[in-house]
Amino acid sequence: MVFKMERTEERRRFLRRGFNTYLATCFTGGVMGTSCIETHKSKAHGTFDGESTSFQTQFPAMGSLLKVLWEDEGATRSEVLERAQKIDLGARQVAEHWNSVLSDYDDDSESSRVTSAADDLEWHNVSSDFTAILNEADHWYQLSEGAFDVALGAMTRLRRRRRIPSQEVWAKAKDQVGWHHVDWDRVQSRLRLKRSGVRFDFGAIGKGWVADRIYDLLIATGIQRCLVNFAGNMRVGLPPRGKSGWPVSIDAILEGDSERGPDELVRLSLSQCGISTSGDRWQRLPDASSQASGKKTSHILDPRIGLGIAAPQSVTIIASNATRADAASTASSVHLNGNRSHWLDRLVKSSDEYRWIIQFVEDERIHLLQRLQ
Repeated sequence: MVFKMERTEERRRFLRRGFNTYLATCFTGGVMGTSCIETHKSKAHGTFDGESTSFQTQFPAMGSLLKVLWEDEGATRSEVLERAQKIDLGARQVAEHWNSVLSDYDDDSESSRVTSAADDLEWHNVSSDFTAILNEADHWYQLSEGAFDVALGAMTRLRRRRRIPSQEVWAKAKDQVGWHHVDWDRVQSRLRLKRSGVRFDFGAIGKGWVADRIYDLLIATGIQRCLVNFAGNMRVGLPPRGKSGWPVSIDAILEGDSERGPDELVRLSLSQCGISTSGDRWQRLPDASSQASGKKTSHILDPRIGLGIAAPQSVTIIASNATRADAASTASSVHLNGNRSHWLDRLVKSSDEYRWIIQFVEDERIHLLQRLQ
């Protein structure tokens, strides 16, 4: 790895910008400056002021951009630079490992291999890592009354096709969707499919999960002032030195206007939490209803009916970690189409940690629900 010294004026410009995170565009900007760790896959920039060093690294992972910001209050320059190297490499290794476990694009991932083998409807053992996230998936399926469901891969694979499949193909995929088709034995870490063709898609929890695992890496390395942003799924540690929190901007939804730039709805100051936004402004795909109408719906599926969410919406959830925020934001997005009051009451009863900013279109009006205190 090579360390570069950048010009003093560049450092000043970065410092003037401060720490800002934009969820809707999955962009994290921050303090960067004089020292740079450079590898073939990523760069980590840092400023050293004698008391603490601020670093940022970013790299592609699981089809998205993953960014890590942290401050190191180590005693010496060599100490913090050595630690930055380890964090830069370690974060990429964490992301690569979990991609090898969870990916539904890679036929060699554990998720793909296990579900393909389980088409024989027999019991199959899984690794301890896969067990951990399947336990989370089972918890959220039960809590959300089926609105959160990782066993919808048969449907999401269809939606990625260039041509819209026939109604018969949609119907077959819908019959292969649902965690209720999975026997999950958490004690012995094994699963059995009740129906062949069931596949997993961890898009509603995977990035939050990986953000938490990278946060764990930072804590284990001795870093507490940090922020991990994985495509808008964030784990937030202690704030930068001298700051009360990490500034996070939430954008307003724009009905029917994907070309217009984002407008800031509210700015939060966050510390020691997770935050995730589920929205459909940038990701609308065909589903079974598209063949007749030609319209696309949200990439977020209601697994109970096998259709994407039609109305524009944006759900931001704040929780104790990124995994919970990620899963809760998806479940809340699905429940907005039904008895949302019942779901939000149920979510808070499960834990008082949850806060939210919810925007949705109903009766041709944009509605706002907030719980931030």
